Amino acid sequence: MIHKSLSRLESASLEYIFSERRDGDMRTLSPRQRLFQSINFPLQSVIYSQQIHGATVLEVKKSQQGQTIPNVDGIFYTNTLRPGEQIALAILTADCVPILTYETRSGVIGVAHSGWKGTLKNISSTLIEMFLSHGLKVNDIRVVIGPHIGVCCYSVPEERGKKFQQEYGNQAIQVREKSNYLDLGFIISQQLQKKGIEERHIENINICTACNNNRFFSFRQDSLETFGEQLGVLTLSRYN
Repeated sequence: MIHKSLSRLESASLEYIFSERRDGDMRTLSPRQRLFQSINFPLQSVIYSQQIHGATVLEVKKSQQGQTIPNVDGIFYTNTLRPGEQIALAILTADCVPILTYETRSGVIGVAHSGWKGTLKNISSTLIEMFLSHGLKVNDIRVVIGPHIGVCCYSVPEERGKKFQQEYGNQAIQVREKSNYLDLGFIISQQLQKKGIEERHIENINICTACNNNRFFSFRQDSLETFGEQLGVLTLSRYN
């Protein structure tokens, strides 16, 4: 498990988590229970997005804790917690890119699942727009890009590679041995910077899930028998 404390606000704290293979297949309940128990966080306070490889981001409410929100690839929450309350937003991935986003002053949080379709549809920008639509300042927004399949391993059809190359330039792909390799992390970083997020405010955990298949589940590398999914989680806890 990759676990890090983020901004400590005036009355709340933020943390992120990326589970690993050894933590178990997060599509199932028992591994989720163990994961959240290990950080002393209530499982019933987590909201999940279903993920359909689209670009829809939905604002969620505290009353939806414990639920999986259908037909969305991103969820967003404004800080309306009372003292002693906690909430977390979570997404499942296995090669696709988990994007965790938070605002350093008010504790507004959002998460998104960005596969190649969501990246092409620019879901990262849609998520940032949710923050900006609530009057938050772009300089106070921070983004964490979690472990995902890297340009080292993500070969794509030539036509798909050209779509991204036309939009994001030659750095979006690498051509090796007549195959096109797509750099989702680079593209998403470019999308975020175009929305005004400074590069220094983007933390890219640059670990390839396919290269590190012994550590992470990978859609490309796993078999039906060994496949599972990781959780990317952003937690918010109010303490007074």
